[in-house]
This record gives sequence, C-alpha cells and structure tokens, in this order.
Amino acid sequence: MKLTAIASSFTIMLQSAADIKGLDALEVGRGGGASYVMGYLKPKSMIGIDLSEKAVGFCNNHYSVKGLSFLQADAESLPFDDAAFDVVINVESSHCYGSMEKFLSEVQRVLRHNGYFLFADLFHKDGLASLHKQLKDSGLKLLKEERITPNIVMALDIDNKRRLMMIKQKAPKMLHKEFMQFAGIKGTQTYESFKNGNVEYLSFVLYKDKFKK
Repeated sequence: MKLTAIASSFTIMLQSAADIKGLDALEVGRGGGASYVMGYLKPKSMIGIDLSEKAVGFCNNHYSVKGLSFLQADAESLPFDDAAFDVVINVESSHCYGSMEKFLSEVQRVLRHNGYFLFADLFHKDGLASLHKQLKDSGLKLLKEERITPNIVMALDIDNKRRLMMIKQKAPKMLHKEFMQFAGIKGTQTYESFKNGNVEYLSFVLYKDKFKK
C-alpha cells in the first residue's frame, strides 16, 4: 500500500507546489521519495534522512544520483543548521513520530525564509482537529490542504490484483494476513478504513513567511 500511496501523494502534492528546480531540498523518512524528487523535479541538492540505519544503507546502495545523499537522523532532532533548506518534504512518515510538535518545530527551524514544507500522511478522523492546531501553531503558513483519500482508494483498487499476487508468491503463508493488511488489500481493515472515511489521506503545502517571527 505504501509505495502506491507515496507515488500518488508525491504526484498530487508536488504538482500543486512551487517549482523546486535548483533548490536545496530535504526529504524526511523516505529514500525512494528522495530519489523520485531528484530525478523528476531537479532540485540543486537532495538529502534523504531515515531513523533506520538499514534503510539508509539500502538507499545509499541503490540510489546513486549526483546531488543526492542519505543520512541516518531523527525527524524530531534534525542535524542541520538553521535555514539550511528551501524545501522540506515528508510523506507517510509523521504518524510514526513521538511528537508532531517537535517535528514541526524542526521543519520550521531548518527551512529558509520563503521556503516550503510539502507534507502528506494518513490520519484518523478523530485526530484531525489536533493536527490542524499543530499546523497552525507551527509558525508556518498553510497555503493548501487537499483530501486525496479517493485517489488512494482508486490506486489501491487498480493495483490490488498485482499486490495480492506478490504477497501469495513472496510472503510466507503464515504471514499472508499481516502483509495483506499492510498492503491495503480489498476487504482488509486498512482498505475499509480509507473507503469509509475513518482514516483520511491528506496533503498540505505550508510556507515559511519571511515576515513572520
């Protein structure tokens, strides 16, 4: 499910955001996402970070692109100077963080004035009010919010047969149910949560205003 969702999220979110060609970008939590951005949107530089040492090692071994690098780091304590990036991207990772407030504070800190935060993730409907307050309190200006849950459901529908076949062919039989849940196969709780609206997939474009303290 995640790879399908990520591709859909990046396409929708980045098409609606500012042109990032020639800018310095940071992608928090996804190596494949950083490779996608570097290859198609042509930023000047791109750093991808992940908390997992194995994930960073995998990305360094599989994504060898000029201007692209990977680093093990904590999203809630970014190892970069203030105002180090023009763009920060975060897709389908923030729901794993211990403190959204700390993460947003770090994003605001490492962004340059007039910089953009491009953000997408899945959220339980009961947590949306808290999320909107956290974004409002972050010091970043919300430019655009979009509900892309229908796109996610459509992508899951289109790709259902292929993903189910891969699970049956590659995964141990005793783990099929767990993999099907993770992949959002039709009929699973993951799929139905998107379908019935209990879980929403949202994308945001936020901006660091140079005039805002």
